[in-house]
Amino acid sequence: MNGSYRAYELKDSQIMAYERESANQKVLVVHNFSGKKKKVTIDGIKTGTVLFDSNGKATCGEYVMDFEPYASIVVEYQ
Repeated sequence: MNGSYRAYELKDSQIMAYERESANQKVLVVHNFSGKKKKVTIDGIKTGTVLFDSNGKATCGEYVMDFEPYASIVVEYQ
């Protein structure tokens, strides 16, 4: 993917999140490096479409993403 990269600083050191943006697409990538389920809220991300979920159980509701231990998700948003 060509375009920009922006890392998000989160309070939880076990979560890594970054954004990739091209001329026609914005995606958020989030990795949960912990052994626990996590709820993640990232400012400016209201809702989106889950494009990839390593465990098949992630949800992306308004402002909050829920995902499993050791999971990664990719969310496309506006």
